[in-house]
Amino acid sequence: MYVLDTNILIYYFDPKLDARVVETIENAIESIPVTSIITRMELLGWRLHTTQSRSQMKTLLEPMTEIGL
Repeated sequence: MYVLDTNILIYYFDPKLDARVVETIENAIESIPVTSIITRMELLGWRLHTTQSRSQMKTLLEPMTEIGL
């Protein structure tokens, strides 16, 4: 089981990220990882989101199991 935090999920969208790191993150995402409510709030609450970037984050977070506080 993987627990993905805010930073990992933000880095995932960085186009300069090394392909090996992207592959590792994608493998974790495909395993339906766990994330926290805090991570969800941080990712979706970012004030500089565009409509597209917020939608991408929602799509990414949707299948993940969320743990509470």
